[in-house]
Amino acid sequence: MDHGLIITLVQWAVSAIALMATSYFLSGFQVGGFLSALVISVVIGFANFFIKPILVLLTLPLNIITLGLFMIIINGVILRFCAAVLPNFSIKNWSTAFLGAVVLAILNAILHTIIV
Repeated sequence: MDHGLIITLVQWAVSAIALMATSYFLSGFQVGGFLSALVISVVIGFANFFIKPILVLLTLPLNIITLGLFMIIINGVILRFCAAVLPNFSIKNWSTAFLGAVVLAILNAILHTIIV
């Protein structure tokens, strides 16, 4: 197998593990299982690729005023959107979505640094 493909698959699995860990730490953040986490991580990736740039552009003044902290809100909105369209993924309320965005970002950074 190609080395780049293996790295991509490992990054995908690590992102799914970070989702599972986030659901362990936050009670209102529910993931159906590891296979569901794999699907959810792909959907979040697509949402980050297609929807996030539009949201960032529309909220650019707020991002500048808050020195980028508004990105937490944007990430929470994307998580909540993905939870609304996926059957095995639920987020109880907006505060859980925003906190989940922070926890997921921290866990992703830690796990990708350690494993990948």
